Amino acid sequence: KHSYTFIAEAEKVLRTSIAIDNAPMSSILLAETLIAQKKQLDEAEQLLRQVLTLPDLDPAESTLAEAGLGHIAQDQENYEQALQHYQRAVEISPDLPGMWFNIGLMQRQLGQLEEAEASHMRSLDEDPTETGAYIDLAGIYTDSGDFKAAEEVLEEGIEINPDAAELLAAMALVYINKGDLRHAKEYLDDAEDIDEELDIVQAVHGYYDDARQAQQQQPQKQKGKSRKFKKK
Repeated sequence: KHSYTFIAEAEKVLRTSIAIDNAPMSSILLAETLIAQKKQLDEAEQLLRQVLTLPDLDPAESTLAEAGLGHIAQDQENYEQALQHYQRAVEISPDLPGMWFNIGLMQRQLGQLEEAEASHMRSLDEDPTETGAYIDLAGIYTDSGDFKAAEEVLEEGIEINPDAAELLAAMALVYINKGDLRHAKEYLDDAEDIDEELDIVQAVHGYYDDARQAQQQQPQKQKGKSRKFKKK
């Protein structure tokens, strides 16, 4: 609630600022506040496109404008367009935090799995605390049936980020998919100890309950129903 009020206030201030001096950064920040509120995305897109037409734009401004257009396209599930904007952003600023992760997500959505894997690896080279990249990589490996690779990448992530409940939940999901509910429960318990309110933790808890019920109904045949990692 408080952060929403803050964003709404920021929007007012930025609109006043643009009316006075119309600096590119004010337009970018206003677009970002609209994107954060998920409202007037047409206006946000227009602001960012106008910024990109300006002469003598500095690299930071071009990068942020491209990244903002990427976020809008991603929200609208236009993954191909989002990918193009994110790729332009990293062409200008190759070490932009979080951008390789976004590129990997879009590539996975578009079925470009080898490229997605490479982008997530790059993302983790830049920032080993980017937990989403470990999770999406594990999802790519799980979907192809390579549980060992999924476990290894999540183990690496947990070693670097031991308090990341989302990584522990993702590991529990790998074990659910393998049909190993005993180990899944251990990881799920650890995740819930850290943050049981987290969306992924709650979702995996639901998958665990379903899998346990299915296993109890079929004591002879342990059919592990593969649950897909949810793509963002």
